[in-house]
Amino acid sequence: MRLNQKIAKPVVSADFLTQWSKSSRRRSFGLPAPDILADTDGELIFHLLNDPQNLPENGAQHANIVQIVSSRKGEGTSTIARDLALLAADRHEWRVLLIDLGPLGPDSQAEALKVRLARHHAIQAHKESRDYTGRPSLIPAMPTLEQHGGLYHIGQTGLYVTVAVSEDEAIAPGSQWSAIFAAARRGFDLVIVDSPALDSSYCSVVLAPLVDTTLITLAAESTRLGVAQNLRDRLMLAGGNIAGVILNKRRFHIPASIYSRI
Repeated sequence: MRLNQKIAKPVVSADFLTQWSKSSRRRSFGLPAPDILADTDGELIFHLLNDPQNLPENGAQHANIVQIVSSRKGEGTSTIARDLALLAADRHEWRVLLIDLGPLGPDSQAEALKVRLARHHAIQAHKESRDYTGRPSLIPAMPTLEQHGGLYHIGQTGLYVTVAVSEDEAIAPGSQWSAIFAAARRGFDLVIVDSPALDSSYCSVVLAPLVDTTLITLAAESTRLGVAQNLRDRLMLAGGNIAGVILNKRRFHIPASIYSRI
């Protein structure tokens, strides 16, 4: 039986080493390349978010508030959330808010973006250090991660990321999150909620009925199907909607032409 039949949700595979597709990315704003998601992966996920069953009641053309969560720590949820935010801000030129629900410290989304911005700028500076005449050329300044209150903004892009939220703040009453999401809808095209794994926090279950839809990440080579099914059932029992499952950490690439057969 196919995986999407077993879990009763669409499945997308996020593959490492997809360098073949990186040249097609439009990084016009100096954003770093995603770590895992290729263009085809991102577009398949955006297609799921455009599915009528995942649309909010406000008439939007795609799901505005999307939660990403896994059953266990270490399944790549934060990387997938960050990659999807980068693709949406770059390829689609959307205003994107990435809500970081932990952890605090060096593993936060803001810190990860700082590292990737510096690395991306160093690579671009090396490539552009001389123009076609062999003379030194003007190297664009590295986009900065500017903090405004509880938000970081990346340069002149449409990408914003929150300061990491503590667990106590993350499990705030639903009424507080409803107000936060209502305000976010007015200011952003897409809001991605990077939720902690179910084995460390109940936050994703609290938020499930408040977001438009949830994407579940699954470590393809290690996570047992029953664990993912349990997460799906917990979220749906709470009143949440599941858009699909993202297979992460595969050891081989699955071409886009056969995604639909998984």
